[in-house]
Amino acid sequence: MKTDADPGSRLAESLRAVPAGTLETLRGNAPASFGLTLEASVTEGKGRVTVYSVLPGTEVAYTELLAPGIRFRHESKPGMLTFFYCRTGRLGWTMRGATSVYLGPGDMTVHSAECCSESCLQTPLGYLEGISVLIDLDRLEAALPGLLPDLGADPSALRSVLAGEAPLPVASDTSIDSIFAPLFALPPERKEAWLRHKVRELLLWLTDFRPAAEAFPHCPAYQTEIVRAVRDELTAHPERRPTIDELARRHFINTSALKAVFKSVYGLPIAAYMRAYRIRMAAALLRGTDATVAEIAARVGYGTQGKFAETFRGIYGMLPTEYRRAFRPSAET
Repeated sequence: MKTDADPGSRLAESLRAVPAGTLETLRGNAPASFGLTLEASVTEGKGRVTVYSVLPGTEVAYTELLAPGIRFRHESKPGMLTFFYCRTGRLGWTMRGATSVYLGPGDMTVHSAECCSESCLQTPLGYLEGISVLIDLDRLEAALPGLLPDLGADPSALRSVLAGEAPLPVASDTSIDSIFAPLFALPPERKEAWLRHKVRELLLWLTDFRPAAEAFPHCPAYQTEIVRAVRDELTAHPERRPTIDELARRHFINTSALKAVFKSVYGLPIAAYMRAYRIRMAAALLRGTDATVAEIAARVGYGTQGKFAETFRGIYGMLPTEYRRAFRPSAET
């Protein structure tokens, strides 16, 4: 799935007018929601949720979040089906029963509104953009034959996806992307028509949906807390290079679980994540400080300036000295 190169900056611009510590809720085309009364809070950062009423018993909500996470609660409605599609960022969603599921760009989760009635969303990258679709099956079922006359399936079969108590993650694929990706570039005058069309398409997809036995593993909440602590330790001291075994012993987790859960949460293996983190940190230091390239290399954990320069060029396409001159022409190197 293709996304823009700097979604964090784009979201910061979109949310410029939203006060810090605020989750702004907007109605796109209706004064009130049929569905859930949401109580949500962000203690750091900001966000916006824009809701559209689409078909009988359905709503679509656009979510923009520039924050480390959000806590929310709403009514427990076992007959309400919820989809969340992640466009950019990464999402760690801990629901009832302390079950966590992690989504990356293009991934989706399907679950009942009972599952997520008390939730904690973590954004490991500090930002998130996505779309929720809420379907009240009691209201939709009566209207479904007229909406989809050629459905060819018992409308009550839609309830089968609610049978489990845990969320059902769906990995990114072309069928999911073809439904959701176009919704982020709709002309305002045609948005409602396109949303109605795409929700119909989603319902058609749902009639053929069969949860895969090999769907994403659900990460126990305690393991996700451990890998967040590991990540915090590594980024607080990028000059250090502990081994996987050392990290596992220090945080009381076996090495295979540490590697698997870290990749599930942050989208990359530990070494690749820290390589990218160190080079981004170095780029900020090159732009914003007068430290020499050798000093910066040591500060971000490179023993030799040559290895640092080689890695930096592999990511930015230029040497550190060339990068600094591009941003600060008069700076010493």
